[in-house]
Amino acid sequence: MMKKSLEKILFFLIGAVVVIAGCSRLLDRYYQNTYAVNTWVNDFYSTGKSVSEINDALVAKATIPSLSIDFGDGVVCSIAGTAFDMLPDYSASIKKNMKQRANYSWVENLNNEVSIQLEPDFYTFNREKLEQQIYALSPVASEMAKETGCALLYTPGQGYSLYDGNAHRLDVDRMIRLIARDLDKGVMELNVSDSACYVDLPDSKEDTAKRELLVKIQNLFGEPLVYDMGAEQIELTGEVLCDLLAMDEQNLPLLNEAGEPYPDEEKVAAWVEALGETYNTANREKDFLTTAGDYVKVTYDTYGTELDLEAELAFFRQAIHQKRGQKEIHVPVYLKEGYARGVNDIGETYIEVDLTNQKLYYYQDGVLEIDTDVVTGNMKRKWNTPEGVFFVYNKQKNRVLRGPNYRTPVKFWIPVRGAIGIHDAKWRDEFGGDIYLTDGSHGCVNTPMDAVEKLYEMVEIGTPCVMYYRE
Repeated sequence: MMKKSLEKILFFLIGAVVVIAGCSRLLDRYYQNTYAVNTWVNDFYSTGKSVSEINDALVAKATIPSLSIDFGDGVVCSIAGTAFDMLPDYSASIKKNMKQRANYSWVENLNNEVSIQLEPDFYTFNREKLEQQIYALSPVASEMAKETGCALLYTPGQGYSLYDGNAHRLDVDRMIRLIARDLDKGVMELNVSDSACYVDLPDSKEDTAKRELLVKIQNLFGEPLVYDMGAEQIELTGEVLCDLLAMDEQNLPLLNEAGEPYPDEEKVAAWVEALGETYNTANREKDFLTTAGDYVKVTYDTYGTELDLEAELAFFRQAIHQKRGQKEIHVPVYLKEGYARGVNDIGETYIEVDLTNQKLYYYQDGVLEIDTDVVTGNMKRKWNTPEGVFFVYNKQKNRVLRGPNYRTPVKFWIPVRGAIGIHDAKWRDEFGGDIYLTDGSHGCVNTPMDAVEKLYEMVEIGTPCVMYYRE
């Protein structure tokens, strides 16, 4: 009885071993085409899953990167990978890794979790959508809008320049091919400049002719011609002198029989005339900034500037046809030259007489040196001191001033207009106020002795003298 029981147990154990061995072999065979128990791929539980199931799961949880395109000069554009249906594919890596893992017994995984990290083998994407996204980029859209060929452009004051639509053009088709090639490998960055995507297009005969014409224009004048106007320097560079070329309706330069651009005589004459309008002051009315801080209208009388426009036109006609090897400084010819040269030919050194407020000021190099009350021409007797812009044309000491019914010795005499001048008046005890209205001078500017002596010592012949009444 005991023997039979042992046989049954032994038979059962043998059968169990056979069953377990058979199951083990079946599991070994099963795990030849999938991952064994307790296996994770990229944090996805992959035991018993097929290649396609694992791939689909990894694709679903993958972060799709963006495509970065560097156009140079700091211009970088980005396109989301999802915008052109970009997806990773892990299938080949999964199959390869499964085959490698098939050599291991699944039993080893029972107590040990297996974590596997895989990278995509390649990426898939929608080529049509990719191209749409690329063409929508601002640098690409701008490139597509640019015209090819060359054009001569004119800007007043800056001369001529060349629009070159053939140089450094973006080859968009090549760029797309390179991007598509790299995307297959998962490369998400492209430097357009480094990838030789910029090319130069060939010139047509018209393009070549425009380039040659620009060179002729650039070589026409040489170094600048500088008009020395005193306070201002007018630098006539080749770019500025281009404004004086003869042009057609499109502002393109006309050519002479030798095929060279040439100046327009009317423009040359107009430029010299405009120079006179800017700098001539003789017998003209201008605004004058007073010591009080306001402006008054003054008429240039004996003082002023007048250019010799005939001589300047003759000089300029010749100078504009010359190609200068070095900068040329030209001081214009004057028929009448002020004490100071420039738009403001009164300058920073001048005498100012406010006839209404009975004040005399003297500025030297912009610094107020004398501020004094004075007495000017008697208004009641119509001996008004004349207003205008005059100048000191002489200086004398111990002069006797003579006129109808008077003979007046003065110590300091500074004439500014005919018999009108600035002098001391030792017979006066008071200056300023309303004295001039009824007890003024014969027209001269009576000045306290200490002030006129200082003025006499400081002022130079030629110094402008501005006299004005306020309205």
